[in-house]
Amino acid sequence: MYKLPFVTRIVWRDLSLLCAFLVCFFAYGLGNRPFATPDEGRYVEIPREMVVTGDLVTPRLNGVKYFEKPPLFYWLQAVSIKTFGIHFWSMRLWPMFFAIWGGIMVYVAGLTFFSRKTGLYAAGMLSTMLLYYVHSRLIVLDLAVSIFISATVLLAYGALHPFTKSKREPLLLGAYACAALACLTKGLIGIVLPGLIFAVWGIFIRDFYKILRLFSLKGILIFLVIAAPWHILVCLRNPDFAYFYFIGEHFLRYTTEAHRRFQPFLFFVPIIGFGILPWAGAISSSMKDLFNASKIQKTLSNKETTCHETTLFLAVWSGVVFLFFSFSHSKLIPYILPVFPALALLGGEALRKREESGKQHAFCCLGFIDIVFALGVAGYGMYELSEDAQLKTLFSVDLWSIALFSLAAVSLPLFVKGVRGQVFKGLAWMPVLIFLNTVAIQVQEEIRPSIKPLADIVLLNARPEDRILCLGTYYQDLPVYLNRLVDIAEWEGELAFGIHAEDVSHRMMSAGDFWPIFQGDQRVFVLTQKNTYTRYWRELYFSHKILAETERDIVFINK
Repeated sequence: MYKLPFVTRIVWRDLSLLCAFLVCFFAYGLGNRPFATPDEGRYVEIPREMVVTGDLVTPRLNGVKYFEKPPLFYWLQAVSIKTFGIHFWSMRLWPMFFAIWGGIMVYVAGLTFFSRKTGLYAAGMLSTMLLYYVHSRLIVLDLAVSIFISATVLLAYGALHPFTKSKREPLLLGAYACAALACLTKGLIGIVLPGLIFAVWGIFIRDFYKILRLFSLKGILIFLVIAAPWHILVCLRNPDFAYFYFIGEHFLRYTTEAHRRFQPFLFFVPIIGFGILPWAGAISSSMKDLFNASKIQKTLSNKETTCHETTLFLAVWSGVVFLFFSFSHSKLIPYILPVFPALALLGGEALRKREESGKQHAFCCLGFIDIVFALGVAGYGMYELSEDAQLKTLFSVDLWSIALFSLAAVSLPLFVKGVRGQVFKGLAWMPVLIFLNTVAIQVQEEIRPSIKPLADIVLLNARPEDRILCLGTYYQDLPVYLNRLVDIAEWEGELAFGIHAEDVSHRMMSAGDFWPIFQGDQRVFVLTQKNTYTRYWRELYFSHKILAETERDIVFINK
């Protein structure tokens, strides 16, 4: 009877267990919770409109042209809507899918470039890094593009690796395909960032001939076949697309403060430091190992030298991503996600070395420091965000309980060996999951008050012929909850391009156009923020009725 090679058997056994763990782990985030960020409503509303109108080329938000991002993630969400309908769990299937793909990807990379243990540790670390886990539960495209970019980099590096000579062409073509998918997810960054990583790597190793081996005519053809058709079609249908998308959304967003997202140069330092918890100790240890190996590189064996070169490449990858986004004049927290797979592989290799060398006590101290740091930052932030005394008490109790459990999770596997040790290692994961889940839920539900309670009130009272209007703001998740488009008065924001690209004045209006409509015969439901309502209170005093309000928002009606 033919037996599979040892490595192949290990891969399939590990993959089956790893997939089962990741599915159970990330599926817990599919719960029926309201959308926590405006982006989540956007990435449901645009696919919903694509399904309703049948137009898969021109993205529209609330019926208005919206060209900030390419359509791949919209298409994927449209598939979910067409298959399962609009539900919180069905909309979060794709973030869960990409989170699982990321875990499997770093496992295969760790197994290929280092060892089986490194792959398993890296997969576990990436999946349980705080920022990565939080984004597996949010309907945003940053996790998807991060996975596509990471897959591009790992496949391209695999094509250059001495252990994969026989598979060079398939790996390289796969890298080009993933780069095209990344471009269809979030634009030119899908090819710019991997290209920059390998350009810096070429300078670092002083071997540009090796980097030039990544050039492939077949790969370029595959890239164009995947990425070019949509860009060509949307330009043909919308002549004003090219300048807005390529110049405004790429060049000007990166080089200017036009999008009002400017942050200090070191903005991502605390984001990475807090986002990699509870694995900051392992990752910082990997940097120490990298420095020590560089000093004694001449004494390393061939295998150790190859692993060291891969570690250097991962360090370059991390540094390039960090510097690229740090120099940008537009910064948001999710932008830094492409650095996490590289950090997970570095940490996984460091953890393997510590386990095999028996130098494990240091991880207990580092783990304790991680937990104390997490407690301090998260506790202070949640205390400041919450004005409710009961919530403050709840946060305090949860954080200290989770801290104790997480400390045990970091420490316990380091001292127990043998069969019992494996059981304890499995049990030790549970507190880490509790920690991540609790923080993720708090981030997801406390990031802003949801408009869903007011949307439910409107649904109970509004008739099909009534108008629903946002005054001075726009709630991107409102059309999703109402299953209809809404009117907007005295607000343009990110819809400014679409508002001026075509005539939508019957739905997008100024304050002067709003008052005659509000005082007319048709019933109008108005949702707005309380500070906006206060500003117009005198004009509204004799002609409206408040239906409901939350801490930040209010809904009123004219009749």
